[in-house]
Amino acid sequence: MNTISQSEILLQDANNEVGNFLRKFQVADILKQCNGYKQKGFSVIQLFAYLVTLMFQPLSTYMSMRVGAYKEPFSKNTIRRFCNNTSINWHKFLRILSQKIVAEFMRPATSEKREEYFIIDDTPFNKSGRKTELISKFFNHVSMKYEMGYRILTLLWTDGYSNVPIDFTPLSSGNEKLIAMKAKNFDGRTLAGRIRKQAYMKAPDLILMMLSQAVAAGHTAKYVLFDSWFATPKGIMDIKRSLHMDVIAMVKKSSKVYYEYEGKQYDVKEIFSRRKKRRGCSKYLLSVEINLLQKKNGKVLERTPAKLVYVRNKANKKDWIAIICTDTSLSEEEIIKRYGYRWNKMPISAFYSSAFCPLQWK
Repeated sequence: MNTISQSEILLQDANNEVGNFLRKFQVADILKQCNGYKQKGFSVIQLFAYLVTLMFQPLSTYMSMRVGAYKEPFSKNTIRRFCNNTSINWHKFLRILSQKIVAEFMRPATSEKREEYFIIDDTPFNKSGRKTELISKFFNHVSMKYEMGYRILTLLWTDGYSNVPIDFTPLSSGNEKLIAMKAKNFDGRTLAGRIRKQAYMKAPDLILMMLSQAVAAGHTAKYVLFDSWFATPKGIMDIKRSLHMDVIAMVKKSSKVYYEYEGKQYDVKEIFSRRKKRRGCSKYLLSVEINLLQKKNGKVLERTPAKLVYVRNKANKKDWIAIICTDTSLSEEEIIKRYGYRWNKMPISAFYSSAFCPLQWK
C-alpha cells in the first residue's frame, strides 16, 4: 500500500493556497499588464505559480530533478527563459499587486482611523564579480566598510503593524571611480535602458519618482518616513509640494544645511545650542518650529513650515538625534512614535529575489 508523506501533504496545501491567492488577486491579468505573456507553449501563470510554490518546497528545481521528484510538464529551460525574460516589468507588477493587496485585504481589516505611511530605505545587495554591469563599491553603514555590489532603494507601505513592499531600484555609485563595470549602451526607451538610467540617479530624485509611480498605481499614504541619508530640504519640500504628503525623517548634523529659525538661518546644531533643554526623563529634549527654504541666487523662493524635535540618543545618553516633521499639528510624542514605524519594516530579503525581481541588465 502506498503511503502519502507529510511533505507531500504540505506541498499540496501550499499549491492550493498559492492557487487561491493568484485567483483572488487576479495575478494573471496583472502579469499581462506588465508584458508578462507568451504566444505559445505553457502559460505565464503556470510558470509563475510554480516559482511561488517552489518557496514552500524543501528541494530546488535542480534537486527535484536529481532525485526524480520533479513532476512539472515544463522543462528547466522553460523556467530559466521565463526568469531571464527582461521584457516583463517586475517593478510595475509589484506596484499593482501590492496596491490590490492593500486595498482589498489590508485596508478593510483595519480601522479607518489608522494612518498609512510610505517607508523609504536602502539595503545593501552584495554581489561578487567585477564584470557585472554597474557593480560598484559602496559604504555599508552597518558594517562600516566598503563593499562590492549595489544599494537597493526600497519603498514599502505600512499602517504601523503590517508591511507591504511596493517598489525597488538598484543603485550604483555616483562616483565613477568606484564603478567596477560601466553600463552597456541601451535604448533609453526600453525597460533595461530605464533601469540603467535610474541606477545613476541621485537618491532624492529617485525617491520622488518612486513615490509618484506608487501614487499613480493607486497607493495612498499621508506620511513618508526615511532616514537622514535622504533628508535634504529640497527633497522634503518636493515631496510636500508635488505629492501633498508630510515627511517625518531624521536630519543630519551637518553644518552645510541651514534652516530658518526666528528669522535667521542656522544649522541643526546651532539651533540646539540656542535653546534651553527640557530636564528630567522627558521623551524629547527640545522642540522648535522652523522653515525649510528653497533659494536661488541667495533669494528665498519658497518656505515650508516644519517642526524639529530633538531626542536623546538611546545608544549614547550624551548624544542626541533630530527628527523633522512637516506636519506641525502633530505633537512631539506623536512625531517620535510615528518615526519609530520606520524601523518596523520588512527586510529586503523577504521579497527581493532574482526569480521574481530580476535586475534585468540583459
